[in-house]
Amino acid sequence: MEREDTQMGAEATHRGPKRASVYRVLGMMSGTSLDGMDAAVSVFRFEPGGMGAEGGRWSGEMLQFEGWTFPGEWRDRLAHLPDATAWEWHRTAAEWSAWCGQQARERLDLTGVQLVGFHGQTVFHQPDHGFTAQLASGAHLHAALGGMPVVCDFRSLDVALGGQGAPLVPLVDALLFSDVPACLNLGGFSNISFTDGRGQRIAWDVGPCNLLLNALAGRLGADCDRDGRWAAEGTVDAALWQEWMGLPYHEAVGPRSLGREWLEAQVLPKLEGWEGDRGVRDALATATHYVASTVRAAVSGKTTWITGGGAHNRYLMALLAAPPGLHLTGPPVPIVPAAQRWIDGKEAHAFGFLALRRALGLETSWPTVTGARVPSCGGALWGHFVP
Repeated sequence: MEREDTQMGAEATHRGPKRASVYRVLGMMSGTSLDGMDAAVSVFRFEPGGMGAEGGRWSGEMLQFEGWTFPGEWRDRLAHLPDATAWEWHRTAAEWSAWCGQQARERLDLTGVQLVGFHGQTVFHQPDHGFTAQLASGAHLHAALGGMPVVCDFRSLDVALGGQGAPLVPLVDALLFSDVPACLNLGGFSNISFTDGRGQRIAWDVGPCNLLLNALAGRLGADCDRDGRWAAEGTVDAALWQEWMGLPYHEAVGPRSLGREWLEAQVLPKLEGWEGDRGVRDALATATHYVASTVRAAVSGKTTWITGGGAHNRYLMALLAAPPGLHLTGPPVPIVPAAQRWIDGKEAHAFGFLALRRALGLETSWPTVTGARVPSCGGALWGHFVP
């Protein structure tokens, strides 16, 4: 799963390094579902020459992976950030980034790491209003890691250029994971990436995933529906399923992305009155079929490599592969098995690669994916990167 694409079409206007190069990078990713931090130490290699669209070929190897859950205090602080004052935002950014750096130093062997990619915690995502905000202080992480250069704020430049600022990982899919027809991530939201018939990488956020399922599991006192067991015990409510499937977002075409705000405004209000043990199980059954149906429609029968926390949900994975049936639209998904470290660590690995590209002055987003006016090299670099 570590080969790179040899063709990027007109998007790849920057060139890669002039000589064979090896880089060791730490990538750190925390998703919208607030389930914790994923961190991967990876090695990325560039070999010039051949048919590569950037004057050569990229490959990547994940050397280490560690994931850790957020303690209750941090989870609460992060969850309340949408209503925080500016003072609370900046204090939390500083303290949380320093804490993340401390955790990385304690849990990983950072020997030889040249650069850190820090995604930050998405709190606001409003590309239609011209902004996106990931909580992160690259300065405090840089200090906590003893002066390692840090790249953060990956999405803002793309948004400023008229793009969605998301998803960004499809560029990584194209360059490092081109040996599967489609890549699907089941995170807080589901998103898909593949190369179309014109040789262009396209991608979009498909719909809700873990953010919705975890919110319902929380009503039963759990952080998630382990293996989808509660959903499997419930009964799909046809009317609720149809309401969700009929949301205008699912009729949209072209580059598009989702944020927590959309979920809270469009999806969660339809759960009013769904309380009690039985009601929540039925809501989980309906929600899991909704997630599976939107994904099946997006994948449209392509062989797909599935990563992200939702890949641990056995009931959801079974629904993706099941024959067509009631409340399951679209053909079944042919699934490429993913190793555990890739299920959990692919996005951390990807943001390590995006950080490297930012530090080298290479593109980190493409218009065919995000809808921006032009390709861009996004991210804020703290410290001095020495290739």
